[in-house]
Order: sequence, then C-alpha cells, then structure tokens
Amino acid sequence: MPESSCPRAPFAALTLVPRPDWPAERQRIFLHALLRTGDVAAAAASVGANAHAVTRLRRGLGRRSVFSQAWREAKEEAEADALADRILRKRGLDATQMARVDAVCHGSTKVRLALALFHRARGPANG
Repeated sequence: MPESSCPRAPFAALTLVPRPDWPAERQRIFLHALLRTGDVAAAAASVGANAHAVTRLRRGLGRRSVFSQAWREAKEEAEADALADRILRKRGLDATQMARVDAVCHGSTKVRLALALFHRARGPANG
C-alpha cells in the first residue's frame, strides 16, 4: 500500500472510526488516492474495493463523520488541482515545469499559484 508512505500526508492525524473491513489505515489510503485522483472508483480500487463499498462506508459513518468531511475536502482539492493543471498548461508549462509545481503544491494552493502566474503574464495593462 504505497500511499501510506506518501510524504504529503494531510489525513495522517485524523481520528478515523475503524470498521471490520475498513481499518483506519485503509480509509487513509483511500483518502490519499481520492485526493490524488479525484475519482472515487479509482481511489476505491487502490484499496481493493469498489465505489459502492466505500460509499456504503461513508453513509454508515454519517455525513458529519471525520471520514465524510475528509472525503469532501479530498474531492474539492482534487478538483482545484485539475483546474490549476488546466490553467498552467494553457500558460505553456511543459511536463518538467508541471512536475516542479506538483512537487511543491496541490489543490487550492496550486490554483492560487496558477492564477498569480496567469495574472502576472497578462500584465497590469491587460487586466
């Protein structure tokens, strides 16, 4: 389970409620994969489950559970990351430059960087 060794571990400190088929570490790995991909089915597959099983877990834990809140945050950050990627590619960043950006920021932080670069490139006369 390689995601547990991810250097960026926003879910490491969460107190997740373990279930028989869903120990806390498996939930964390799912959340990391969801943060990275934004895709529930792909994230579920990364822990040997399907989207239905993980959705059932989420419902069982409740909308206000730590797991459900982390799920929402992971989806929002993944969506922000995808938006930032589109902006940065449109600005002409190549694969090496994109990798450098990915190494230092993700999600909403990456969006702020992308927008700053976008506005800087446009200049004050065009903005």
